[in-house]
Formats: sequence, structure tokens, C-alpha cells
Amino acid sequence: MDQSGVLLWVKAEPFIVGALQVPPPSKFSLHYLRKISTYVRTRATEGGYPRLSWSTWRHIACGKLQLAKDLAWLYFEIFDSLAVKTPKERLEWSEILSNCMSEDEVEKQRNQLSVDTLQFLLFLYIQQLNKVSLRTSLIGEEWPSPRHRSQSPDLTEKSSCHNKITFFEDKNFQGRHYDSDCDCADFHMYLSRCNSIRVEGGTWAVYERPNFAGYMYVLPRGEYSEYQHWMGLNDRLSSCRAVHLSSGGQYKIQIFEKGDFNGQMYETTEDCPSIMEQFHMREVHSCKVLEGAWVFYELPNYRGRQYLLDKKEYRKPIDWGAASPAIQSFRRIVE
Repeated sequence: MDQSGVLLWVKAEPFIVGALQVPPPSKFSLHYLRKISTYVRTRATEGGYPRLSWSTWRHIACGKLQLAKDLAWLYFEIFDSLAVKTPKERLEWSEILSNCMSEDEVEKQRNQLSVDTLQFLLFLYIQQLNKVSLRTSLIGEEWPSPRHRSQSPDLTEKSSCHNKITFFEDKNFQGRHYDSDCDCADFHMYLSRCNSIRVEGGTWAVYERPNFAGYMYVLPRGEYSEYQHWMGLNDRLSSCRAVHLSSGGQYKIQIFEKGDFNGQMYETTEDCPSIMEQFHMREVHSCKVLEGAWVFYELPNYRGRQYLLDKKEYRKPIDWGAASPAIQSFRRIVE
């Protein structure tokens, strides 16, 4: 064997690119990467591994791994740009894409690209191991500092779990899972369903549909072994965001019987299990959250559809995401 033909991949860029805009898909596990490797190799006309073209990767990622096309392109382009192209070539490639007049022209240019198969698979595996979020890596929270190194293990553990939620496909925390420590507008591509949740840090709002839409449920720290435990209607969840609580522990809300803060106003700092009994109001048409974070409920005793309210003014029900003013109870979000 010609030893000069053996190359070690020692480029540092793919390790630095752990700070992607999205968490790595669960299907970047070693099991699926082996399947991709076998799939590509069986299509080689000669021995060894052929180069992986964009069209082949798109077919694998979108067809077999069920990834969105934009996500498939994100990983392919980043690897091609950082591990293959020179800075001059990156600039030329950007100019080529900017001159494309249609999506078909863009796709035609992309189809000319190919990467080393094994290096690309290693890059994908590195993404699965190195889960550094873009936000935290940019502000330096992911990396140790002298202050962090001097902390006790207890303090370090507490800090690392400040905001963390895990979604499981099956009941009782079984099956595939997805972890998040920051807002995520769409994770349904990683999980086909959600039947249990573990909140290890913070309070979270989880949503039935992508982009924080649909039915919402507020989950404080705890374990939810099946979707009925968070009052879910089904096993569909697609997005989540961390709830920012009041640092001073202060809570105050004003509710109005008419829109644009008109009509009778009631102010409280406490939970209200029944607006009808406490304030003799059948509906809430506008409100002002002066302190803290709150949840509106469609029915008395904190039941029915939920709406998250941050510290701001809401002139009409649509401002808090409701189609009608039917609110019958509300309460504070506390740690």
C-alpha cells in the first residue's frame, strides 16, 4: 500500500463550527452515519468511496433522514466553505449565488459541488458530539474562564442546568429524545411525537406548532411522564421557549373589561382561580402586565387553553394570541 496516499484530516475548522444555528439532528448518530457510508459506497463505480455530491446528499438528507432541504444545505455548505474552499473561493462562490436569478439557477450551481465523503461524515459526527449553541458560544458562556474554574462543583452544576428541557417520543421518558437549553422555533424534524418531558432547569412554554404557535403549555421544573400531565390534547409539540421570570419576585397585572384599556379596571398581585367570582367579569378584553410573567386560562381553575403574558401591554386579545376575550382564570409563573 502506498503510504503517501494516507492522509490525516487535521483541519480545526469543523471543530470550531460546533456553533451552528440549529442543534444537530438526532439522525447524525453513528448508526445513521454508518448507513449513509454504506449507501454511498455501494454506488461507487470503482473501489473506495466516491465524492459526495450535493444532489446525492440532498437525496439522503431529505429523503432518508427526513431533514428539511435548508437544513441539509446548511451542513453541506458550511463544510464545503470551511474545509474545502479558500477565502478567495468563498467570495467567488458568494458572487455566483448572488447572480442567480431563480431557484433553479441556484440549484444548478449547487449540483456542481462535491465533498470528500468520509471527511463530511466525520464533520457530521462532530456536530453530534459538540453541541455548542450559537448564542452561548458567541458570548463565551460555553468556554471555561478563571471565574468558572474556581467555582465549586455544586455551583457549576446548578449554573449548567439553569435552563434545560428534554422531550421524549415515548411515555415515561423512553425512546428518542431532544434536549434544548434555549428557544427553538421548530424541533418536530427531530421527534415525530412527544409523550413525556423532563424540565431540569427554568420554566418553559412549549407549543403545539412551529414558530411558537398553536396550543401552548407552561411547564415549571419537574417530570411529566405522559402528555396528560401537562394538560396536553395530544402528543404533538413542535417549538419551545424559556420563560423569563421576574428577578425581583414582584408580580402585578391589570385587567380591563374593554379593549384599549377602557372600562372597569382591576389590579392584583395574586393568582385568580375565577375571574367571575373575584372580579365579576365574564371576559378580559385588554390587560397590562406591570411586573412578572403570567398565564391566562380559558376556563376557571387554571384549565383550558393557556396564553403566556410577558411584561408589556396587551390592547386586545389577539395581542396575547387569543381569538376571543374568553379568559376565566390567571396566575403567576413562579420558580
